[in-house]
Amino acid sequence: MLFQAVLFDLMNLIIPLFLFSGYILLVIGGTMDLKRTEKVERSMLFIIIGAAGIISEVIMVRIYFLVDEIIGVGSVEYIIIMSIIPIIISIITFGVLIIVLGKLNIKNFGKYLLISGIFWTIYSVNLLIINLLSIFPFPIPFSPIAYNILVLIMLAFMIGARILFVIYTAKIDNVVFLVSSIALLISSATSVILSLYFIFMP
Repeated sequence: MLFQAVLFDLMNLIIPLFLFSGYILLVIGGTMDLKRTEKVERSMLFIIIGAAGIISEVIMVRIYFLVDEIIGVGSVEYIIIMSIIPIIISIITFGVLIIVLGKLNIKNFGKYLLISGIFWTIYSVNLLIINLLSIFPFPIPFSPIAYNILVLIMLAFMIGARILFVIYTAKIDNVVFLVSSIALLISSATSVILSLYFIFMP
């Protein structure tokens, strides 16, 4: 039991640590890219995505430590700030903006980034719907088994999006982007492991 608790604590540390590192590296990579390439759209979009992710994480961390004084865990306000807002930011950044960038890069880098954005949008929109259902008094229209299957499908889309993002960044002549995408993949993979544990373990 002690080992399990330590393992959970470690995973809960890995997820935000690698996520935050990935965002920072996106900004650094975008800034480097901006200085030495004509791909201004790519550089600026990666900087925007990274900066939005950093701001989102900082806000959540700040709210997390003040939550008892401000709104209380489990309240509607808490769910909105800690879940809904970050998901919406995620849809815009790793969904919409990645799709836009993917369309601009199809000729030179294939459809990896475009499909990554589509996969991430599918995952995030479904996650948003589930979180909204937890706020409003609507019954979730799934049996427990169907709900778990839906979660597994969502996790597959999330990991698929991250892997395709890694493949895309591997094709760019900027190792910082590649390290960033790997950090984001590690964060997401750790999150998947935790989710699978809660689904399959009693």
